[in-house]
Amino acid sequence: MGFKTAGADLALKGGVLAGNRWLAAMSSATVELSGSSYARNPVALSDWVRSAVLNETHRYITRATEDFPLPTGAWANWTHWGLHGAVSGTAALYYVGALTSGGGAAQIGAAVGWNAGDLGLGFTGAVTPAGSIKALVEGLLSGTRRLSIHDDDPANPQDHLIDDAIPVVAGDWTLDNFSTTRRRARNNKILSFGAAATDPARPVWVAISDGTASSDDVLWKDMFDSQAQDPALGDTISFGMNVLDIRVVKDAA
Repeated sequence: MGFKTAGADLALKGGVLAGNRWLAAMSSATVELSGSSYARNPVALSDWVRSAVLNETHRYITRATEDFPLPTGAWANWTHWGLHGAVSGTAALYYVGALTSGGGAAQIGAAVGWNAGDLGLGFTGAVTPAGSIKALVEGLLSGTRRLSIHDDDPANPQDHLIDDAIPVVAGDWTLDNFSTTRRRARNNKILSFGAAATDPARPVWVAISDGTASSDDVLWKDMFDSQAQDPALGDTISFGMNVLDIRVVKDAA
């Protein structure tokens, strides 16, 4: 359970919730309810809001009650929920999540749905809380982002900055599978910071931000897997093709 490949791809480019989406009630992780007037419930980006809970600010949760059509016959017990990119069919399934408690088997005319805040989505890991929200609303790598290098863990784009950040766009990244449970984006061209105008510190962290000011947000950051060379005045600092590896968790199924 979790994000499907299509949903993980939207997290990297496009935005999981950026467009018309549909909520589904499911009797298992793979079986959706059907019959007796069951239909998916349409939702838009405006139907979601960022969680105000301190340790959950990486999540978007449902803003209000989400109701399904009234059953004209008994529905099966539902234990999972799904997020789709189409009103019907299985081709555009983005996410499947387990409910903390079963939805019950709705009877004829019963009100069926979820309360505000019952459903939520988000990413953790190298993706920051701000990056998780970007992944949901527009895509982590969509639009113009700024790639930067730092000599320590950056709290903001200017923190421990070594050289001027460079712009990167969605087209600079190619998506593929790192494993059955990880979808990744890798840079498909050399990303160069140019010749160093001063003697820079040794790069230790790399980050992607939505701007260059200290008030902007770091969206993703990662420590180098191996120690980088210590650059000197005039050296060109760059990342070769496929060196950067940005991963989001996805469902193996």
